[in-house]
Amino acid sequence: VSTTVDLNGFFVAILKVAAKVFGPETKGGFQELAPRLEHFVKRDAFPVLAPIFKKVHDELRGAITPEVISLLKRAERLMAKTLDSCQLRRTPDTAGHLDVRYLSVHATRWGIVSEDAGEGRDDVVSLEQLTTYVVYVKQLAAAGDVEKFTIQGAPYEVDQGEFERLLVSMAYFTYNTAMATEAKQREEEKKAKEAAAAAAREAGGYEDGEED
Repeated sequence: VSTTVDLNGFFVAILKVAAKVFGPETKGGFQELAPRLEHFVKRDAFPVLAPIFKKVHDELRGAITPEVISLLKRAERLMAKTLDSCQLRRTPDTAGHLDVRYLSVHATRWGIVSEDAGEGRDDVVSLEQLTTYVVYVKQLAAAGDVEKFTIQGAPYEVDQGEFERLLVSMAYFTYNTAMATEAKQREEEKKAKEAAAAAAREAGGYEDGEED
């Protein structure tokens, strides 16, 4: 007998319990469920989610600038073709929109998303990061405040504007990460040289003392 449950199973269990306790046939029903659910989200969900999306917002704060938006407008046709090329099956209904599942497949092929992210690779993002970045570009106006997030009709689907901002955000993150890694390496090399020079001076002083 399994003693664990995945996320989908967890939500199904919550729905079943809620339907049993607060179903239409129970007294109070959904009128009581709504405030209880709101209390649960604010007390238990927001404290866990808020730091994650605040961190993402802070990491990507400088990604979308007026200059970047201007460049994206000039590349609008190219971006539209790129988005369209990611579709598994092109139909009039899917024009201008992209399911994130298809995007993740192509981003992996492009070398943007990798399982090696964070393991000595600063030129890629993980699938988990991609997910949070999707939320970021769809909730840009909320500025990382989960309590200001708006309900999305298709949360795992991006339009062309969101697709563009998503690519820019990933590029911005990987560039900054690479620059930070390079700066850290330079600092470590500087400290190593200073330590070697100090050791050489000390050794030289010791030899002079022996000769005296």
